[in-house]
Amino acid sequence: MYQGPKFLTAEQFLLTTLIVKLAVMAVLATMVARYQRFRHILIFERRGWQDRLVFALAIGIPLMAGVTARLLLGYNAADLTLEHGLFFGIRAAVPPPSAGVYLSPFGALHAAAQAVPASPLAPGTAYSLYGSNLAAVTRAASAADLPSNLAGVRVLIDGTPAGLFSISPSQINLRAPDSLTAPVATLQVDNNGSLSNLIEVPVASTAPGVFSVAQNGAGAALVTHADFSLVTATAPARPGETVIVYAAGLGSVAPVPGSGLSVVTDPGLRVLFDGVAGEIAFAGMVPGFVGLYQINVLVPAVASAAPVNLAVVTSNAVSDLAEVTVR
Repeated sequence: MYQGPKFLTAEQFLLTTLIVKLAVMAVLATMVARYQRFRHILIFERRGWQDRLVFALAIGIPLMAGVTARLLLGYNAADLTLEHGLFFGIRAAVPPPSAGVYLSPFGALHAAAQAVPASPLAPGTAYSLYGSNLAAVTRAASAADLPSNLAGVRVLIDGTPAGLFSISPSQINLRAPDSLTAPVATLQVDNNGSLSNLIEVPVASTAPGVFSVAQNGAGAALVTHADFSLVTATAPARPGETVIVYAAGLGSVAPVPGSGLSVVTDPGLRVLFDGVAGEIAFAGMVPGFVGLYQINVLVPAVASAAPVNLAVVTSNAVSDLAEVTVR
């Protein structure tokens, strides 16, 4: 068994190895979290030569730095056992088949936070799946009545069919079942009897995300005034005004007897405007829509010349930051 260089004790050898590995992971995780182009390269299968060059440099430089450090210290340079499987606990990608149903391991994305790969599944969460040959046709269902079978296509989450918003050959939009309890869920697409590969996604009780105007999980948040007109730079929210924030992944809800409404049960739910909590008047499902939440919240006194950061906080998670103009 290799004992490491003689000038390092066994404990120092182990500690240095872990530091090198964690440094490589930190560099790659920072790229995923901060750079939208790198996330795009990881998630989508089609890449131009520029994307391939960026990917090669982004992965190759930190890994070569780790190998160089091992060589200089007398390490086994082939010891890359941690880095190759670091991506969020999701199975490493396999090349898509030329035929057959293929579900991308990096293509399971939160509907309201698509800039973040591997956002956890939560009960009732709206999710998008990407791949190839997922369906033979493009079709959408009613937002108020989601079928588990749409044109012969099903999505099985731990064996339970999910409700389907829409299907197409490369994308499926779905609502996660309310019965999710395991820490990791297995997803598979059934396209008229042809089964895709299996992928695994972490599960959480909530996975908050704020919808954006651009529908990509970044930039201006989808927030309206009480009359449902959009909050914009030219029609900003005012301190003391009640606005409506549209979100997903807020977890379980409970019906309000006699009202037809369902309210969020998470006691830790908060909406922050530049870190200042607004008073929540209502948080629950949007009437007539499945998987879409609304939060009616009083805007606190955080008037700013620039858009303020908006975040939804639950008992176990925080959404990505979105922007809303308050003056």
